[in-house]
Amino acid sequence: MSWGSRALDLLFPPRCALCGRLLGGKGSFCADCGERMARIPDEKMVQEGPWGRCVSVLYYDERTREAIHALKFQGQDWRASALG
Repeated sequence: MSWGSRALDLLFPPRCALCGRLLGGKGSFCADCGERMARIPDEKMVQEGPWGRCVSVLYYDERTREAIHALKFQGQDWRASALG
């Protein structure tokens, strides 16, 4: 990790992409969200349709929806890399 990244982490500490809690370790999700995430099974992640190929990792449950809406409509772009 570069000194610039460490300085940014001090000014803007990393947060869980789903609940917004401060993260103590590595990753994009806190331990609670990591355990309770509604993950899509590997064999169902890729769907083919008339629109082309679609890849999803999480089910669109209430917590995921709230995180995506916060990213899109409340300007919380710090969630983008984890939800992308």
